[in-house]
Parts: sequence; C-alpha cells; structure tokens
Amino acid sequence: MDTLSRPIILCVDDEPVQLIVRELVLSSAGYTVITASTADEAMDVFRGRQVDLVITDHLLPGRTGVEMAADMKKLRPEIRIMLVTGMPDLTADMEHIDRCFLKGSPTREFLAHVEELTMRHQS
Repeated sequence: MDTLSRPIILCVDDEPVQLIVRELVLSSAGYTVITASTADEAMDVFRGRQVDLVITDHLLPGRTGVEMAADMKKLRPEIRIMLVTGMPDLTADMEHIDRCFLKGSPTREFLAHVEELTMRHQS
C-alpha cells in the first residue's frame, strides 16, 4: 500500500495508552493515523481533514462516542465509524455506528474489522 492510497484513520480515546497502542497497531498495518483525546478535538480534525474511518472509544469526556458519531454522520453520512468499548452489554443508540468492537478482543479481529470498513468505504 503506497503512501498516497493509505486509508486515513482518526482514532479517538481519552486513555493515552489505549490511543498509543491503537496508533501503533494501525500504523504497523499500513494505515495513516491521526489521534484525538476528546470529542471536540476529534470534531475539529474531522472538519479540517479527509478521513476514511473513525475509531472511537465510547466513553469520552463531555459526551459519548455515539453522540460524536451522530454529529460526524450529519457532516458526512458516508463516513464509517467503529465504536470501541469495554461494555459488552452496551445498549446505546447505535444508529450512527457501523461496527462495535469489544476492548480486549484479539488484535487480528480488530484489524480485520478495520480492513473491511476501509475497503468498503473506498469502493
């Protein structure tokens, strides 16, 4: 995958270790990664840069990843959004979420979901 065609992924998480690990995993898999630690910061990036996929934690300071996803879908309905959560019984309104991924699941499953979502977006 050359640099020009690499999907750009916006990762949002208020836990620095989670964000660093996610960035390392995705970068190693050939993706370009932009990080944000709050929903407001993520929205600023989203408005100013083209991204192919958003991966967000559910619990963010001030608002949830689901709430942020709804705002992003208003701006770009075609954007793919994956919610990463530690809550297996999450019952939030998932209308604006394209994929939900449980924290602690194997990395290969995470990357398979990312690949599917970025390929589907580019086609």
